[in-house]
Amino acid sequence: MRDGGDAPDINVDLHGLKEFGTRMRGDLDRELRPGTARIAKDFQWGVSFGLRTASKEVIAAVLCYHSCLKQATKLMADYIREAEIIVQAATAVATAYGDADALSSARTEQVELAFATASWRARQAANAAEAARLASERAAQDSEDRFLRGRR
Repeated sequence: MRDGGDAPDINVDLHGLKEFGTRMRGDLDRELRPGTARIAKDFQWGVSFGLRTASKEVIAAVLCYHSCLKQATKLMADYIREAEIIVQAATAVATAYGDADALSSARTEQVELAFATASWRARQAANAAEAARLASERAAQDSEDRFLRGRR
């Protein structure tokens, strides 16, 4: 406790926090984003089998597989969005309290505000990306619906 108050002290390893943010940013930029983009590009065409069959079982498999592709793509996008929020929050706190004087005088509320602000900014960007993803998904669903109507 600080000065007998009821707010607990916060001990932050700023170097470790900054290193964590840097490594996570590198992983996002070098691996996860490009990998997700490649996978999404492969998935964008949807299901490539069973397009000319009358078999109800194959059509059911096509629809199930398509649903799995959509869910996998959404999970990858969600993971990237949440990782970006963590990176931004870690970077914001490490930057805001980068010197020993600022850290020693930091209050719990200030650190929480720094995390909340970084999280809010990242969520705004993520919401815009999610809106674009949903629009793309709606277009894919419309295309699938047109395909299925043509099969009847």
